[in-house]
Amino acid sequence: MATQCNTCKGIYEPMGLDGVPYYHVCPPITVVAVLRDGVTQFVPLADLKPADIVVARRGDDLVRVAVADLLPTDLRLGDGHAPRPNARDETPVSTVVGEKVVSVPKAAGLGVKTVTVAPVTGLELFDHVK
Repeated sequence: MATQCNTCKGIYEPMGLDGVPYYHVCPPITVVAVLRDGVTQFVPLADLKPADIVVARRGDDLVRVAVADLLPTDLRLGDGHAPRPNARDETPVSTVVGEKVVSVPKAAGLGVKTVTVAPVTGLELFDHVK
């Protein structure tokens, strides 16, 4: 059984095949510099709107272009990273509860749930290739 983070939706095994525990930490989110309603701001990549204006490198030129009009060859500029809200960090931190020392996650985030993941070997891919 695998674990899924309720904050970032990442799926992972809490224990590696080598027996070493894995302590999940949510990655930061990508933010994009946009001009929206006349205001320059950073918005999460998932919240980009077709009408948002971004700066892109188009060949040798820098252009302002609506997200909806980006070409596959355009390189969007101005992306960055920001901390993920409610990020989970399972790095263990020791604390005293009663008279006992216990280990708790550094940040619980929105918690986790158990999920079932079909095993993947990669070998089944060759069954479909001519």
